[in-house]
Amino acid sequence: MKKHLLFLSIVAILACATPLKAQSTEIDPYKLPRSSQTFLRKNFIYSFPLYVTQSKSGYEVIMNDNTTVDLDRNGNWTTVSCSDGVPESIVPQPIRIYIAKRFSQKTITRIIRSKKEYVVELSEGINLHFDSKYNLIVVD
Repeated sequence: MKKHLLFLSIVAILACATPLKAQSTEIDPYKLPRSSQTFLRKNFIYSFPLYVTQSKSGYEVIMNDNTTVDLDRNGNWTTVSCSDGVPESIVPQPIRIYIAKRFSQKTITRIIRSKKEYVVELSEGINLHFDSKYNLIVVD
């Protein structure tokens, strides 16, 4: 009976672990959509993709300088995280201007883009939420 229970436990663990592993797979950076490759080359001149994974929702790219870029299924960026600061070319101009006026000493370490809003994380953990028209909604 114990052997039978042990066997069933192992089968259950393997059955649960297999789908988790299959959710994202490592791919060659050259298999990213062309628009993504262009985006990375243009905005991250001094770094390159070290590790790229693909899942149902999109791609995750980890660069050699620990920058992380999340892309949707079409290859459009959704999140960019850089400890040294997100490249200004990624941040929409109205948001850049707002931050330069009110938080001039802070660095943008992360930006998240969705259909409805932008979330900008500044150094020291300040988060700014902007709507799709770049109006400030929330500061937390």
